[in-house]
Order: sequence, then C-alpha cells, then structure tokens
Amino acid sequence: GKITPAESEILHKALVDFTGCDLESGVVDGLSTKLPVDSDTMVVLEGSTFCLTGVFLAGKRSHVEDMVTKNGGLISGNVTKKINYLVIGTLSSRDWKFSSHGRKIEKAIAYRDDEGVELEIISEEMLFSALP
Repeated sequence: GKITPAESEILHKALVDFTGCDLESGVVDGLSTKLPVDSDTMVVLEGSTFCLTGVFLAGKRSHVEDMVTKNGGLISGNVTKKINYLVIGTLSSRDWKFSSHGRKIEKAIAYRDDEGVELEIISEEMLFSALP
C-alpha cells in the first residue's frame, strides 16, 4: 500500500523516459523523448564525429559545435554511417517523429538498430557531462 523510495525512483525514471518531461530541470514541455537515447554511453570527444539536431538549452547550435571542436571533436551536418554520436538538443520537440529534426533521429536509429552501425544517440546533457 506504500511506495518505497526505490520504487519511487523507478517510477519517476519511467515517467520521465516515457513523457520526455523532467520536472527537476524546470522545463515541463518541449523536452525531446529519451527513448532513442543510449543512456549508458561513455562519450569520447577526442577524434569523434558528432551530428547535432534539435534545439539546445545551451544556446545556438554554433555555440555547441564550437565547444565540441575545441575539445577535439569533429562536426558533421548530416547523419552518416561515419558519425559516432547524434546529439539531441534538450529543447527539441517531444513530437520529434513529426518534425524536421526527427529525420536525423530516424536515420540514426535505422543505422544503429537495423544496420549495426556503431553510432550512439545521446542527449545534450550527456554531451555536456563529457566536456571538461
């Protein structure tokens, strides 16, 4: 009849993953879904190629690109089989499947899941956690 703290954490994570809304960040609407994200990925900047999609909490895409390149990463404007990471901006629409940046996500999922390409889909937060 009572939810334990451990159960509460599991339920909270499931709700955030399902809805894309994270109350802790203060943004309730407009977060991209976390379902296609490889949540346990170790992001390596040096020598890796990144493609960015969506709207970033950190600001303009050019600002995020500069941060990646200053730390040894490369930028690709398109999803190809040669990129290492697709980064989804935090403020991307939760309806990404129906928007233009959703095409990049769909292509990355197809490469990763259907063709076995070693491509990781990560969140903006995961990218920034890897930056020094």
